[in-house]
Amino acid sequence: MVNDELLDFFSQVQKGIKRFGLAKVMTHLRKMDLERNNPNQKKVFEYVVVVTANHYDIPKADILYSNKRGVVTTAKKMCFSLLKSNIDVSEGDIGRYFDKSRQVINHAIKNTPIIGSSFNNKQEQIFVTDFQTLNKMVIRFTNELD
Repeated sequence: MVNDELLDFFSQVQKGIKRFGLAKVMTHLRKMDLERNNPNQKKVFEYVVVVTANHYDIPKADILYSNKRGVVTTAKKMCFSLLKSNIDVSEGDIGRYFDKSRQVINHAIKNTPIIGSSFNNKQEQIFVTDFQTLNKMVIRFTNELD
């Protein structure tokens, strides 16, 4: 009986992967895991991705699924930094949401200027200004959830 139920379950999973693709199925599984652990955490993750995508004028899907460079990479780093700064979340949790390893998230956050008075270049200064703007929005959002 249990084996039949298990086979039926995996048959349904296989159909879902065939129909929607592995990346989409995995994204939904990661989101379900986050939601189960902390329902508000999922809302913050989604909010951060949406406001960051709007700020950089790129599709939300590019932040979540794309391997494009340039502004998409900057937007991803912004999401990582905003999440790490505003909620009690591990690099592993952030990595699972964005389908990246914990090490990739840690490296991106460590090499991202957030606060400081000296910048190596104009892009770092712009990043910090953008971070401060978006961070105020995320703080407001998280305070409204509590």
